[in-house]
Amino acid sequence: MKDLGIVVVTGHFSLESGGVGTHIRLLIRQLEQKGVPHGVARGKSRMDAAVNRLIRSASKRYGVDISTLSDVFHNVGGLYRSIRQVLAGRSEKRIVLHAHDRPSMLAAALATGADPRVCGVVQTAHAPFAQQYEGVKAGPLLMPMLRAIDRGGMDLCDHFIAVDTLQEELIRRWVPTATITEIPNAVDLEMLADVEKSPATNEFGEPYLIVARHLYEKCGVHVAVDAFAQANCRKTHLLILMGDGDQREALETSAQRLNIADRVKFIGRQPHSRALPIIRNATLSLVPSIPVGDYIEATSITMLESLGLGVPLIASNIGGLKQVLSGTGAGVLVEPNDTESLAREMDGLLNDDRKRNDLSQKGRALVAASYSTESWFSRIMGVYRSVAEAAG
Repeated sequence: MKDLGIVVVTGHFSLESGGVGTHIRLLIRQLEQKGVPHGVARGKSRMDAAVNRLIRSASKRYGVDISTLSDVFHNVGGLYRSIRQVLAGRSEKRIVLHAHDRPSMLAAALATGADPRVCGVVQTAHAPFAQQYEGVKAGPLLMPMLRAIDRGGMDLCDHFIAVDTLQEELIRRWVPTATITEIPNAVDLEMLADVEKSPATNEFGEPYLIVARHLYEKCGVHVAVDAFAQANCRKTHLLILMGDGDQREALETSAQRLNIADRVKFIGRQPHSRALPIIRNATLSLVPSIPVGDYIEATSITMLESLGLGVPLIASNIGGLKQVLSGTGAGVLVEPNDTESLAREMDGLLNDDRKRNDLSQKGRALVAASYSTESWFSRIMGVYRSVAEAAG
């Protein structure tokens, strides 16, 4: 389909924003390498963020309902404008829009009527849609309105890509007749190989465990901190927290209260090029996610990158983590929120060289066999073609 173009749409302006950003970077790189005509529409530039803050501040006087709706509509409007600008520069006869979050899904749905060349909208579901509003202290009208907006956008999507079985089930609750293809996340094996070729360095001066997660409740970083305080390895290893989020202050307070502040290092969000070597040089990688309503960890890219780099992994026995690791012997699964079990597994692995080596080898093999970008991108291209063919 030489006349088919793809426009990748994301609410993120920077693609250094965790797993979704990594996912989109890999997709763009594959589109470039395979010579597929494409463009990228992004949201939330610094100017957009500044305007958002002004709108939010000005509209707060009317209550959280108005403030939240203003925020949603401004984000969607900015993305719609970005999509129109990208479409204006495309020459393909048919174009598929591929959205990656709620604002981009809504903007893409609006854009379907703006250009006759748009032949369909594909939405990758990394997390549940309406669940992203649950932190809002909303009045009786706001949540039903926001869910209705989401449902309207989902009804206009032609095809969904779910990154794990749970995401597929959540989409099905909203749109029972949806066309869904389950395509787990992937990692760039060549990039990981390049990282491993570089000399191993440890900028922290002591052996360390890594938690490369946003500091949000669902990521369970507080579970790792509590477990680390119970584990003997706090005397021999540091705990490096690589990420940022609204729980940072609470986590710093917990580290002080647990008398481990000198053993827990907060290094903030790091560019992907720096994050990978930090993961690679860790003794263990922890993905201690917990369920928050329907917000349950999907096929974590941090998990896949840790496995692909041969870093022994301990992860929560939920969602995409469980789906990837269960029965493979490539990682250790513990129940979410079980700090005692997590502490025990941390100490156990650090005292068992043979087990760590076994996990390292099986992790690399699992990622190479099942989570490479080649097969992942081939399946995504299949979705694009099916959407374009269905449009006629």
